[in-house]
Amino acid sequence: MRKSILLSIVCILSLLLMTGCSKTKVTSDSFKQVLNEYNFVVSDIIDENVSPEITEALTANKDDDYIISYYVYENEEYAKKTFNNKKNTYDNVSTKKTYLESNGTNYNKYRLVSGGRIIYISRVDNTLIIALTKEDNKKEVDEIIKKLGY
Repeated sequence: MRKSILLSIVCILSLLLMTGCSKTKVTSDSFKQVLNEYNFVVSDIIDENVSPEITEALTANKDDDYIISYYVYENEEYAKKTFNNKKNTYDNVSTKKTYLESNGTNYNKYRLVSGGRIIYISRVDNTLIIALTKEDNKKEVDEIIKKLGY
């Protein structure tokens, strides 16, 4: 009896943990809406992209201090590959840095603080968000990323 209760508790906790380890990707319309709320100018840059695996591309700028980009890839594998390439590139650029990284069933997150700059890369399913800004803007960029659900 005691074993079955313990097993039931373990199963329930496992299910709760598994459901908490995934995220919902944001749409391009939601990205535009959230960034417009923060007074960013959002532009469609799909014509500027040479990568055929990208199906949607937006960039948001504010006061030349921020750039936040949003990409939708044909599939999750392209998004994962790009996430890893970007992460490795930024990781190898700087020696003095602090970073945070987390991974779930359908997402990867990476934030690097180095040389007075913040670089944030987040993938959910086949989407990717990349934010670059000054460290002074950390609070606002964290708010935006959280509001986007990334």
